[in-house]
Parts: sequence; C-alpha cells; structure tokens
Amino acid sequence: ISHIADPSQVTPYSVSMRFFGFFITVFEVMMIPLMPAFTNAFATGDLNWIKTTINKARKLAVVTSIFVILSAPLIKLFIECWLKGKVVVSWELIMTLAIYVCLVVQTSVYSKLFNGTGKLRSVTYLTVFNIIIYIPVAFVLGSVMKLGVTGIVIAKTAIMIPPIILMPIFARNVLCDKQKELSGMII
Repeated sequence: ISHIADPSQVTPYSVSMRFFGFFITVFEVMMIPLMPAFTNAFATGDLNWIKTTINKARKLAVVTSIFVILSAPLIKLFIECWLKGKVVVSWELIMTLAIYVCLVVQTSVYSKLFNGTGKLRSVTYLTVFNIIIYIPVAFVLGSVMKLGVTGIVIAKTAIMIPPIILMPIFARNVLCDKQKELSGMII
C-alpha cells in the first residue's frame, strides 16, 4: 500500500481490515470441520452429503455476507469513536473491503472442498493467474488512476470474481468425476 498509494493510507486499511477480518475468522472457525469431513465423504463416495453440506455452507456464507454489509456503517462509526478522529477511513474503503470480505467468505466454502479432496490443480492455476493479474491491476488502480488504497482493494476484489464464477464449476466437475469413478465409468 505504501509503495502504490501512500504510507498514510496503510493505517486506515489496517484498522478497517482488522474489523472485517473478524468476520473471516469467525466464518473460517465454523468451516474448520468441513475439510476432514469432505475428505472422509469423498473417500467413502458420499457425494450427496458433500452436495448438501456445500449448499448449507453457502447459505451460511450468504448470512455472514449480510452481516458484513450491515456492519459496515457500524465499523466506520466504531473506528471514528475508538480512534477519536485520528484515523479517517473513507466510505469507499469501507464498502470495497466489505465486498471483498463477502467474496472471500463465499470462496472459502469451495476451498475446504478442494483441500479436503486433494483436487487442487485447477484452483492452483487460478490462484497463480490471479497473482499475476493482481499486481498490475493494483498499480493501475492505486497509482495511475489515483484511487489509492481503495484502488488496491478494488483490485483485490476484482481478482476474486473469477474464483466466484469458476470454483462452483470446478466443484461440480470434481463431484461428477467421482460419480463416474464410483459407477465404474472411468473415462
């Protein structure tokens, strides 16, 4: 942030992200049991349980995302009261961080599935692609377009869009391949 935007923008980002990080942490704690459970269900071929659990986890992710969005104004107010105006956090930064956190929570459901099943190849390629794209996009938005730290968060949010679209497709493919394997129709 200090290299692309300005060192003075590190503190507003850091303080805001700590509050939003609470939602990620709580959601991740709730998701901890899923990875070994997915491993066991995948090994035993209980694909219906996996599908049902993914749907329940996605609903929980939506509820968490609603709490994130609803808490955004409270976070701004809390920061202003807590730090007595010494750190000013813009609405743009708060809202872009809220959207980013919502996307992180949504993809976390699928990350547990891929890690639990050991099917990481497609996700690894997607992650490498996102890393390659992130730095130039963050530089353009943060420095060239003069959006500062908000531009950097917009870049982080933008690179979450392909995983949001592709991870459910990857998950469906993993489960379809396992179903074919279980039915003896290995292609």
